[in-house]
Amino acid sequence: MNGARLIRDELSLGSAGGDKYRFAFEGPGRDPAVAEFLGFLDASLLTLRCEASPAIDPAAPAHRNVVSFLQRVAAVAEGGIGLDTRGENASRLIGKCTEYHAYLTEKCREFGATQLAGWQGGIVFTRGLDDARRVMLDVVREIILHLHDFCTIERKLTERPTASDPSACDEKPVRFIQSTDDSRRQRNYFYAGGGVAIVEMHGGYHLFVDLDDLWITPTLLTTGWWEPWIDQLLRSILSPGMTYINAGAHIGYHANLGAKLVEHFGKIFVFEASPRAFGLLRRGLMFNGFSGRTKLYEAALGAQTGEAPLYLIPGEIAGRMPPPEPRAARRPGAGNPFEDGPDHEPLAVRCVTLDGTVGPEIETADVLHMDIEGWEGPAILGGCELITRSPKLHLILEWSVDAHRDDPALQAQHRQALEFLVAQRFRFYRIVPPLGNVFATPPDLIAVDAQDLMALPHSDLFAVRQPRRA
Repeated sequence: MNGARLIRDELSLGSAGGDKYRFAFEGPGRDPAVAEFLGFLDASLLTLRCEASPAIDPAAPAHRNVVSFLQRVAAVAEGGIGLDTRGENASRLIGKCTEYHAYLTEKCREFGATQLAGWQGGIVFTRGLDDARRVMLDVVREIILHLHDFCTIERKLTERPTASDPSACDEKPVRFIQSTDDSRRQRNYFYAGGGVAIVEMHGGYHLFVDLDDLWITPTLLTTGWWEPWIDQLLRSILSPGMTYINAGAHIGYHANLGAKLVEHFGKIFVFEASPRAFGLLRRGLMFNGFSGRTKLYEAALGAQTGEAPLYLIPGEIAGRMPPPEPRAARRPGAGNPFEDGPDHEPLAVRCVTLDGTVGPEIETADVLHMDIEGWEGPAILGGCELITRSPKLHLILEWSVDAHRDDPALQAQHRQALEFLVAQRFRFYRIVPPLGNVFATPPDLIAVDAQDLMALPHSDLFAVRQPRRA
């Protein structure tokens, strides 16, 4: 069992007599794993030229090593001691350490505990509060895990293959983070009136869900997850300070996840055309405190500005961009089983382009994620300028070209979009959900030739640029 798992699942505060508590790990042989984990943190931070690091002693108790790490956090937070402050990464690290150290100090004051500098012998609470041990444990564990994730991402960047590496384009494009299956955990639920509930997701944020929706709501209520293979991909590639674009955001599962991952100095741009879904999306982002890093567009994405038809279907609040199959032509068992009544009339919604909306706001984007029911081709064509000037862009597409198999003009736009992406050196992978536990196991990324994409059935795609050959 590795140290990260120990920190997440088994770090506890054990009594050291009276009101003094020590960090402890249950069972024999665990301290070396903890030391190895904290040593990894040291090595990662040293990569960022953070040299204010007490040595990790594998023979020492877990408590002493945890405290050594926290003291280093304090040193960084109190002025970047031993840190090269010239780089962007160093500035971000100082900001994160400062934020957590201030929170930890406030909790010490609130619970009457000794300050961080006095923790070498344990944490002393001057007045007994039943939840003090739990809260202090959660705070410390959150600090360690967050900085671990931060350093893991930074180490990925420093180890990324160079363009001159002949094997660079043959490597797996993503190193997936470790994920935990918490789909059976009971979550906070509040009825907000008007057929709307507020539900806690596995990422810790909340969504406003429509209780009449039969497409996404049941899964969110029972598991707190949606499309875990996309969730794990986003958590593996998004990091603080990045820019994330989410088109077809529905009620905001991925938008809120992205907003949490990029943090307050990142940016997200969110598109949703359905008026009902957009209202719930906006409420969720405000409720979670993400409004300051988010720009919302109640619109569809396309190749040019204007209007587009959105077909609203009973049991689905987001609607679809291609027209539903006429009832008379529908095959037995095909289509939405909740769909009834006459053929659906389209709702005219605003259509905008990436270059006309997000383009003037930012210089480059990091992740472009689209789930827009078969309009991916036009949306890509409407964002050629932004895509061209974003050298590190990751694309996540719900590829639905077969949804418009009877529309030659739209098929032509998809082909044109693919030609553009190929010219931009993008390499494509199918995102295949794993066999077994989809919540704990990362998806497979299967390389796909661009020439096969027009014949590909409905699939999730991931695309990254190949490095230029020397």
